[in-house]
Amino acid sequence: LERAPLNSALASMDAVSTKAALQKLDISKLSAFANNQVLKVLARSGDLAATEAHFAAMPEHNHFAFATVVKALIRADRLDRAADYLEQAAASNTNLGTSTVAGILNLLSIRPHSDAAQRLLDLLPRSGLTEDGGFERLSDQLRHIADLAAKERYFTLMQSIGVAPDLLAVNMMIEACAKTANPVRAQHYFDMARSCGVEPNAISYSSLLDAHLRANQLDRCFELADRMRADNIEPNEATYVHLIKAASLARQPQRVTELLSTAVSQVGASAPLFAVAISGFARLGDFDGVRSCLADV
Repeated sequence: LERAPLNSALASMDAVSTKAALQKLDISKLSAFANNQVLKVLARSGDLAATEAHFAAMPEHNHFAFATVVKALIRADRLDRAADYLEQAAASNTNLGTSTVAGILNLLSIRPHSDAAQRLLDLLPRSGLTEDGGFERLSDQLRHIADLAAKERYFTLMQSIGVAPDLLAVNMMIEACAKTANPVRAQHYFDMARSCGVEPNAISYSSLLDAHLRANQLDRCFELADRMRADNIEPNEATYVHLIKAASLARQPQRVTELLSTAVSQVGASAPLFAVAISGFARLGDFDGVRSCLADV
């Protein structure tokens, strides 16, 4: 009954009611979970003084508590203070985990570099990264960053704390560059993969091919297809879709026909393949080709 007001305040994420309820309770008798929830509500409200005061009053601090305070301080651009808490976490051997490290990198990726930011980066390897190189969550965070500049900054920050790029991260960077029609940057990340001992796959090639296609570098698309075969990498559906579109833009209807036939035999008939072929034939004014595709569909 004594905790009912606090439970109600936490359920509604009401920081004012939470602080009022805390005044009638002994924080040391609250469970770690309850204290963490209080910290979460206070941090989300932006009341840093109350957040830090509650952290100091908590009888114990786990990775959630440290992560909550650190990220709240970074959001408020209190980077030096956030670094102080990372040092506390490291001193107490509290492993923040890769998810928290990913969140911190994400927050830093949209802020200008500074001495305080560098201090945070220097502390991160001691605050959550493991020795086995299992950094999939760090790479996965890239898919949640929309802006290419911020994505590239995050990728660079990953490397700055000793994380070698994996195929997932490299492919997401190539794809992001493709979406902005930037084949030069896409090629940069493609080459980086091999320099780091990571072999590109069909997704890597398809995204790089898409970058050249969007930049209207059609001959380069066909060169990449030849390079794929030389590297014994089987094209996937996306590869053929890009190649068929490139052939139609290059006004090569015979090549469109040949690519569609090869694609159907290699990866199977699909709506995207026939859609891009029909669109290509229509663009070329080749209505026999359109009719042939429709008949095959």
